[in-house]
Amino acid sequence: MPLILFIHDHAEQDLNRLSQHDEDGVAYLDHVIALIEEEPDLFDNLADEKFYRDYDPPIGLLGITVKRIGVLWEQQIRVMRIRLDDETVIPYRILYCVRHERQPNGALSRHLHILAVAHKSLDCFDYQPNHKLMCRVRNDYANIY
Repeated sequence: MPLILFIHDHAEQDLNRLSQHDEDGVAYLDHVIALIEEEPDLFDNLADEKFYRDYDPPIGLLGITVKRIGVLWEQQIRVMRIRLDDETVIPYRILYCVRHERQPNGALSRHLHILAVAHKSLDCFDYQPNHKLMCRVRNDYANIY
């Protein structure tokens, strides 16, 4: 099944904004996002809630925790988040959704949409339902579906 990664414009803006505060941390996130696109096995692991470790030669040990964002799932908004366990990027969260799409030939493809990137303390973000980032994610998700 083909795997396609989309980075929403808002997520790109988040990365640009956050890089002004932490260039190295955002570079690490950029590398992980590139790995998601390049490595089908890593992409596959992002569909389920779990903690796993993988080894990537440029980074070394890569620990990822994937969880549903409960407050959104309660509203039938299927958004997940990635937390990396490297100490330099622990405060960051990558919010995304996975969409399955039938191609004209009948085959299914999976699309991973990165909707937002947040820094928990800089953005005062703790998945509050009325937080501006959560409102934006709900709107962007609705536009995808």
